[in-house]
Amino acid sequence: MLGGGAAPVAKYLHDQQGRIRAPDLMFVAVGSVYDNITSMSNALLMKFNSSGDTIWTTSIAIGVNSLRAMSVAITPDSGFILCGNVMSATAPYTSVFVARVNASGVLVKASVYTCGNNANLATKIIRTVDDGFLITGYYENFPPFDPNAFLMKLADADSVSWTKRYHSSSNQL
Repeated sequence: MLGGGAAPVAKYLHDQQGRIRAPDLMFVAVGSVYDNITSMSNALLMKFNSSGDTIWTTSIAIGVNSLRAMSVAITPDSGFILCGNVMSATAPYTSVFVARVNASGVLVKASVYTCGNNANLATKIIRTVDDGFLITGYYENFPPFDPNAFLMKLADADSVSWTKRYHSSSNQL
């Protein structure tokens, strides 16, 4: 349990790509947390000190769909940007979400993106040398089954510069 009592249970905390060291020498991790009240999973961002004590947690919900955060990066203002997946009961069954929080973990903005008509999955976000961000992931169309990769460039934490699609049939990867 996070925080004890009736607090939500941490369902997933991702390692490697979902855990980074913050500028203040603390750590942040992303994943998802189950909300007992809504029966949905929310994206989770947690900040820890070097002893593993929780400094703060942020739970992010978008609409009535479950979310899972997959990766996190530090923004130029020492906040955080995370990417992950929104699950839905209707097509597309998954979409990509990007959320920006300030250094205290307060949500600043969240956006949802899709490429394919069936599935859209974000796997990693990194900060670029120009203080933008790159997001990698997977999308598919169905029918017919058409799996592909994507790369999305954000000019900053709020605006898309470009997206590239890499189709499995064209051997561009």
